Amino acid sequence: VVKYFTKVTAVGTHVITVDNASAFGRGDKVLLIQMKGATISTSKDESFGNITSWGNAGNYEFGEIKSISGNTIALDHPICRSYDPKFAVQLVLVPTYEDVIINGKVHAAAWDGEKGGIVVIWANDQIIFKEDIDVTGQGFRAGGYEGGSEDGGTTYSCSLGSDFGGQKGEGIASLGIS
Repeated sequence: VVKYFTKVTAVGTHVITVDNASAFGRGDKVLLIQMKGATISTSKDESFGNITSWGNAGNYEFGEIKSISGNTIALDHPICRSYDPKFAVQLVLVPTYEDVIINGKVHAAAWDGEKGGIVVIWANDQIIFKEDIDVTGQGFRAGGYEGGSEDGGTTYSCSLGSDFGGQKGEGIASLGIS
């Protein structure tokens, strides 16, 4: 299980402030990644849900921890991309190997709305897969079914709780509903 994730609360030029730095140490390889931040169309037509801006969603980079002071982590190099911690930025401890053989199922800690939901492994030489990496049900949370459209036709959006349509699943954009 790739299990050491922490929520990022601030990003500077070389430093990251996190909720909990206790699982991290000097020299650890880490992944900084922003999970959300895109904007989608909310028009009541066929464009509903189309991405209109990526924002910083999907930005990521690897680094090595140079030092830790409390919950502030300094990296060995400047942070190259932009990150906005209000859109689910997380820091992931990256297991690092020369060679690795995957003999058992690999999965992630489940996504909790702020962190988790991904697998990352680093090998300096090779990774040999004898089992699968399976993150089924551990990523963004699914929407819920609320009923059908009123007239059997296409309805692009409905009021929450209207019993017509379903809730949109979680993704890189947010409709302001958690």
